[in-house]
Amino acid sequence: MSELPMGWTTTTLGELAEVIRGVTYKKEQAKASPSDGLLPLLRATNISQELDFDNLVYVPNRNVSDLQMHRQGDIVIAASSGSKAIVGKAAILCSDWTGTFGAFCAVARPHQAIAAKYLSYYMQTSQYRSYISACSAGVNINNLKATDLGSFELFLAPRREQDRIVNEIEKQFTRLDAATAALKRVQANLKRYRASVLKAACEGQLVSTEAELARKEGRDYEPADKLLQRILRERRARWEADTLAKMQASGNPPKDDHWKHKYKEPSAPDTSNLPPLPVGWCWAGLEQIARFQNGRPFPSSQYGEDGIRLIRPGNLHVSGRVVWDEKNTRCLPAPYAEDNSDLIVRGGELIMNLTAQPLRDEFLGRICITDEDEVSLLNQRLARITPVLIPPQFMLWTLKSWRFRRFVDKLNTGSLIQHMFTSQLAEFAVALPPIAEQQRISDAVDAQLIILNSQEKTLEITNARSSSLRRATLTAAFTGQLVPQDPNDEPASALLERIRVERASQPRQKATRNSKQRPGTARQRGAK
Repeated sequence: MSELPMGWTTTTLGELAEVIRGVTYKKEQAKASPSDGLLPLLRATNISQELDFDNLVYVPNRNVSDLQMHRQGDIVIAASSGSKAIVGKAAILCSDWTGTFGAFCAVARPHQAIAAKYLSYYMQTSQYRSYISACSAGVNINNLKATDLGSFELFLAPRREQDRIVNEIEKQFTRLDAATAALKRVQANLKRYRASVLKAACEGQLVSTEAELARKEGRDYEPADKLLQRILRERRARWEADTLAKMQASGNPPKDDHWKHKYKEPSAPDTSNLPPLPVGWCWAGLEQIARFQNGRPFPSSQYGEDGIRLIRPGNLHVSGRVVWDEKNTRCLPAPYAEDNSDLIVRGGELIMNLTAQPLRDEFLGRICITDEDEVSLLNQRLARITPVLIPPQFMLWTLKSWRFRRFVDKLNTGSLIQHMFTSQLAEFAVALPPIAEQQRISDAVDAQLIILNSQEKTLEITNARSSSLRRATLTAAFTGQLVPQDPNDEPASALLERIRVERASQPRQKATRNSKQRPGTARQRGAK
């Protein structure tokens, strides 16, 4: 600020609070449950907007100094993390709690003359986050030194104004939290409604069945079992055409029809434990009605800004669309398209993700359909799924349904990184309606989801506004614009001088180890 509000002054965190580093301990000393001689310990993973007292570890009492024992008003800070978004995160301990904090954390212990929540809220400002981002350094791990924390410059309000600021922030945040909670409930309801639409679509409950319409209109229709036989004939014909073309291209045209015997007829699904279907529907194995093709690995060293785009897992959006932006777009030189023409993906094609590291948003097995103008190469860890005689849009909604998601849950073959294979997809049973009904179902789902997508977009904008209001509230609070100044308040400069005098007269407290066992070793809640 060019000019401080009346009664304010500039200072550093180190002048207002003692910065204390956390407890060091050997990995084998940490226990997952409490027992005598152990103390609960907070780690960086326990720090969010509030302290989370779940998933604690317990360390020997003897490792902890008196200085490292938590006190009410302590601000716990993540001092080391592999993520820049986590390092520097801070939350206040609002009540007494018998415990300590780990080596990847630090505590800012405010002087008793300072409102601890004033400092805690200051550590949520963009000013603080920018400072932390600039001074935390590391290759794989971002570290924050105690001296860096102590050097953070801030604006100090008079003591009574600190309390008024904290009260107003909490009043504003309470309203924002209530609004955010309401938005989350609406988002959850929309997500459930989306799932119910897809469930109804795949169970014959979203539109009138072809059997019902044919009976009312006095006409015949092709039931799904007859459609399946037609699909199987078409599937074989496509295999024969592709195989013959490859043989001729290689200069080895067939002399007879014996090569046709190599065709492997896809197996029908086991329907013994499957629910009954509407009249005119039948169960079909996914391999019976679609063909699969895996992507191919391409060298990342050849990535550039020009050439043909490479479709990768990061391009598959949860909405079911393939999305390209500055961050996720990778291109390969044009010759790669010429040499891998069989892997060129075009418009209206279904692409599925076969490998996933993040466990959120149902990334493993995520299915998307490409836009009409799509031209890209299919990378490894993805599969192209080509339905036979079935509208791709119907297949998209089928493979986004609850039944398929639960099927995928059983396929994961990894721990940290999840995997599935196209060979496993053959086991999935598809509820197959007549072809005309498939199109009506697709149209009805599209119509419903257009409305849902619009509502979800509105909620996203509202959520973003809520975050902006939170940041704006903090900015106003610490620039003297949230509450009025009172000329009768003691100036912050006088408060700061008293703190300096008091600290100078006190001997520096040393972190001495504690040899005696402290009472209260079990996890104590109520500290949030």
